[in-house]
Amino acid sequence: MPLLAGLRAEFERERPLEGRRIGMCLHVESKTGVLVEVLHAGGAGVIWTGSPATTDDGVAAALAEEEGITVYARRRDDLREHYGHVERVLAAAPDLLLDNGADLIAGAIERGGGRVSAATEETTSGANRLREELEGRVPFPVVVINDSPLKLLFENQHGIGPAVVDGFLRATNSLIAATTFAVVGYGSCGRSLARTLRALHATGPCVSWREVRCST
Repeated sequence: MPLLAGLRAEFERERPLEGRRIGMCLHVESKTGVLVEVLHAGGAGVIWTGSPATTDDGVAAALAEEEGITVYARRRDDLREHYGHVERVLAAAPDLLLDNGADLIAGAIERGGGRVSAATEETTSGANRLREELEGRVPFPVVVINDSPLKLLFENQHGIGPAVVDGFLRATNSLIAATTFAVVGYGSCGRSLARTLRALHATGPCVSWREVRCST
């Protein structure tokens, strides 16, 4: 957040995104809301939707009041409504896409690419979709954020574990200490979770996907 705050001050001075229209399909929550404010401060118009059941309705309402920011998202949205919002974002003719799962990118391809000149994709699932389902069909460059060593280091190795544990505690109202956990998968995300659980005095094995596959 301090980095984004510093970037916002710079963007407000220089307006590097003046005239740009950015279509976003990222989780509608406070951290992404700060990113949207930074992009808007840089001169961009932003059309934003999220993913089903992850929207913070308060954030959506607050950002929708800003001129130049359009938000299509509600926490109660189902999958059909989500794809409707994706279509609304693309109908606004964005020239840059920030995507989470490749729904916007796939929709832009179905529309012949439109005005899109470049995109980013956040997730492993979206990256796999680009490399398999959409391979050879994407007419513009896409930066896959999940491939970045910086994301691997900071988010996957240090951020995922605390975030998962926080969600578990909120959902179950349980204690971590002396509880037995099995962490399936021992990539950077699995290691982050295992380290966090161990630091909180949990017990239990961490099982790799290969071991699980062989055991079945």
